[in-house]
Amino acid sequence: MSLRPPEEERFIKNALQLLKAVHYGIAKLYEQGYKSINPNTLAMFIAFLGSDELDKHDIIRKFIGKSHLHWDKMKARDENFFIQNAAHLFDFPTNAVDAVKNLYLTKDNQGKPIMTDEFKTDIWDLLDAMIRCAIQYVYKHDGFSQIKIKDHIKTWNVKI
Repeated sequence: MSLRPPEEERFIKNALQLLKAVHYGIAKLYEQGYKSINPNTLAMFIAFLGSDELDKHDIIRKFIGKSHLHWDKMKARDENFFIQNAAHLFDFPTNAVDAVKNLYLTKDNQGKPIMTDEFKTDIWDLLDAMIRCAIQYVYKHDGFSQIKIKDHIKTWNVKI
């Protein structure tokens, strides 16, 4: 018997880490005068997602349903695709998705992106972890016959 938490719990943990990282970035921008997204609205969603009352199966299933057709673009870390389609990939409130997009798109006074490459890599790594959890979830649960799971297991090098 595995001591590893189930996929839906690890998925939520990774989603929370992703949103907390975005919140940190948005809060720093807010302090510097970039007021397009208030970090408090994102903090409320983080608290909601961390609630024990939340149906974790429902959250991961909605993510899978919305995103599985695009996992190849996510694997390629296609930033333009991600920025343009983030709202269609997650079952998150619009302000949470907008916060991620704003972090990617905000530029400083010299026209340079505010978001560092290192921070972007951290965000992509968390998204990768969420997708890997989703692939494991699909493999172990019914209701996903439309997903070519063996291809995803191979592409993402997921251990089952």
